Order: sequence, then structure tokens, then C-alpha cells
Amino acid sequence: MRKIIFLLALFPALTFGQGIIPTRPGQTTGKVIFSKAFTTPGCYASGTDGVAITRNSVATYIDANGNLQTCQANEYRVDAGGIVSEPPRTNSALNSNAMTVGNAANTGWTADETPATPADVPKVGGTWAAVSTTSVTNNSISTRRSFASSTKFVVSVYMKKPTGSGKAGLQVYFNPTTYTGCACALSDGSACTTYNTANSCLGIAQNVTTTEVRMWLMVTASAAVSDLYFYAIPNDLGVNKPDTTWFTGYQIESVPSNHEIFPTSLIVTDSTAGGKARAEDRISATIPAMSSKWCIGVTGTPNPARPWGQYQATFWNLGTIAGANSSEIDWRYWEVYDAAGGSRYTNLYPAQTVAEHRIATCVYDGSLKLYIDGTLDTTAIAGTGTGIISTFPTTLHIGNRSGAGGAYAGSLKNLKICTGSTAAKLCK
Repeated sequence: MRKIIFLLALFPALTFGQGIIPTRPGQTTGKVIFSKAFTTPGCYASGTDGVAITRNSVATYIDANGNLQTCQANEYRVDAGGIVSEPPRTNSALNSNAMTVGNAANTGWTADETPATPADVPKVGGTWAAVSTTSVTNNSISTRRSFASSTKFVVSVYMKKPTGSGKAGLQVYFNPTTYTGCACALSDGSACTTYNTANSCLGIAQNVTTTEVRMWLMVTASAAVSDLYFYAIPNDLGVNKPDTTWFTGYQIESVPSNHEIFPTSLIVTDSTAGGKARAEDRISATIPAMSSKWCIGVTGTPNPARPWGQYQATFWNLGTIAGANSSEIDWRYWEVYDAAGGSRYTNLYPAQTVAEHRIATCVYDGSLKLYIDGTLDTTAIAGTGTGIISTFPTTLHIGNRSGAGGAYAGSLKNLKICTGSTAAKLCK
């Protein structure tokens, strides 16, 4: 007994309750060798906390109070969901946050009646356009754009009622093509209903209140669109319904043909022809040396309305995309490439919901294990590669790939790299 007391006095770390797990001969423990929480919202210069970014444009995010914040070029964004990674997009709507600005040659806004400009300042900046209807007149505010090759669009606007609650909406009118898909949604999850004709897609929010909310309309056309007319509507287009809705932050995004349709962060525009572009977020970090037993875990929240199965949505990429001694996890697969370039992979099909999920990928001497929200996925492992990375890369691409494209389109947080036999427990 005296010997035990003597040992505990010499080695207090062995005392029970201090979280130390004694090891048996030959047993290997695990440790977290890299960790980024990304839980403090803000704009961070490239290099802050060891995280680098290249994005040659400003970009925005919404803070915890609903206010629009703007990050400068080569600053990475952290919102409530984590570090933001988005694909390049252009807002083709001019004067996005000043919808009462003139309409010369359809470069601005056209209104049935000139909207008032309330003194109230929108949380997303700029000014409100107060659009009203009367008992005999249905008014709207509209803009017109032409697209040479696009067939997919997402149109969004921030709106609220000055008092009370009621309906309001968005409409896209096609000329000369017809629509093939139309859906609408709101940032607060409230109800939205579509009403469509052959060449018109109309979405009506059913309960707009005095709280600022973003609404978007996701539209697919049958062919390239030469003329699109975009309307913001203060009620449900019914007659004899006096009403007023305030609008601002209007965005028209053309979506690549091989991408899903979803809104991205607001790009504030002025009267410059062509609108304004936001560049892709390209984020990376230098990481410590790894071992033959390793895990990478991250929690992801996709952009509103973006499905988990979105084309090219990359959580992370270790090394050069599809190169020898590399790994990547995106919307389809988690793949590990060995020294000879052979691939070992598993399909990635988490719950197809616009919600937060945690993904952890673990390799134990070539054996692949995928965890989704802490549960081991049982999808079969395939491929002819060994699953062993013999020379580990020192660069981790976060929310994108080593090459252009593949942005996650959402937010990522609690990123960890763990090594050792208990790596899964530490990272999943």
C-alpha cells in the first residue's frame, strides 16, 4: 500500500479523475493534431489563425442580429454556421439595395407607381422600396434582363411589412421560352406557394410580417432566355386588396447548367452595367504530419435550399485533387488515392436535408471508415487502391479543391484532424 501511495505522489497524472487513460504494452493512443473551430463570426485576413484564402472580390454574410456584413477581398468569412465557402456568382440586378433608382433602358427598376422610400434602414443596408396596391390597382416593381445561354436562375429579395402581416411575392416572366421548373422558399421557413402559367413563375409568401425575411424563387427555363422580367409584388395579385410591402436586396443569379439551383449570399450592386460578381472562396491551411491511422472530421451546413447532393460540393481536399497520395470528400464520394494513384472510395449519401451534419472520415492502415453524425456508415468500400497514403500532403483545402471549382456552398466548423488508434472517437 505504501508503494502505491509513493507512486501516486511521484506521478500525480496517474490519479483517478484527471482524464488520463493508462496504456497497455503495444497500445497506441490518439490525439488531435489540427483543430479549427470557426465559431466566432467575422471577417479574417488571409493568414489569420493559419488559414489562407484567395477571393478577388468582396463577399457578405448575415450576422447573428440579421445584419449584412461585408468582408473585403482575401478575407475569409465566418458566420453562425462556420467558415463560408461559396462558388462564384453574379448578381445581374442593378441597384440591388436601392430599388427606386431610375429605369433608363431597363437598367434599373420600373414601377407602376413610384415607390416611397421609408426612413427605416434595412438590416441588409441600402433603402427600402415601399410598393403599395389600392382597392382598384395592382402595383409591382420590376426589372428586365437578357441571358444568352442560361436556363437556370434563382431570384431573391428581402422583404417585410410596415405593419401587421400579409402576403407578398416574386414573379419571373419568360419571353419567348417557357418554364420547366418553379419553386419558392423563405429564410424563416414559413410557407410559400407557387402559381404558374406556361411562361410565368409566381411565388407568394403566405405570411410576411414586420420582421425582415429573404424570399427566393428557383426557376428552370426550357431554353436560353432572351428576356426575363422580374417582379416584386406587394400582395397576392388579387384585386381589391390594398396592401404595402417593403423590398430591398434584390438578386438575380444565373446558375451553371450542371449545378443545383439555390441562393447564395447577397451581392450588393450599383448601376454598373452587367451587375457585380463574387469570386469563389479558395481556402486552405498547412497541417502537421499525419500517420497511418488518421481521421478528418467536420460539421457542415449547406446554403439555404441547397441539397446535400449538390454537384461538386467539397468538404475538404487533402493534397492535389485525384493525385497520388491524396484524399477528398465531396457530395458523391470519399476517396483515398495511394502512392500509385489507385483509388479506394465509398459513396456519401447523408440525409438529404438542408441541415447541419457532421462527417468524419477515418483510415486505419488502409481500412476506410465513414461516420455520419457519429454513426458508422455501412456503405460498401470499393476501388482497387490500397487506401494507404505513404507520403502525406501538408496542405488541406477547406470547403474547396486544389483546382478551380468544387466550392462547398455553405458553412463548415469544428474541423479536426486526429491520429492514432482512438482517432475516430476524437474526430467523429
